[in-house]
Amino acid sequence: MNICLIIPSFYPAIVYGGPIFSTWYACKYVSGNEISIFVSTTNANGLEKLPVERNNFIKYGEEFYVKYYNETIIGRFSLSMIFGLWKDIK
Repeated sequence: MNICLIIPSFYPAIVYGGPIFSTWYACKYVSGNEISIFVSTTNANGLEKLPVERNNFIKYGEEFYVKYYNETIIGRFSLSMIFGLWKDIK
C-alpha cells in the first residue's frame, strides 16, 4: 500500500515543535512491511529554509521517502509544490 502525506513543513524543521516530531516518528513507524510512505512538503523552517535537496524523493528509511519543494514566499506559499503535487499523488 502507498500512502501520500502532503504537509506544509516536515522534519528537520524543528522550529515548529511537536507536530514535526509526531509526523516524523509516525511515518518512520508505519513505513515498511509492504507500506510505503511518500511525503510531499516544503523546505520551510521559520524565517529560513532547510538546507535539503529539493524536487527529488529522498529515502529516509525502508519504504519512507520525502520530497522537499522550495518555499517561494517564506511562511506562506510554494509555487513549485502546487505544480508538483499532482505528479507526486499519481
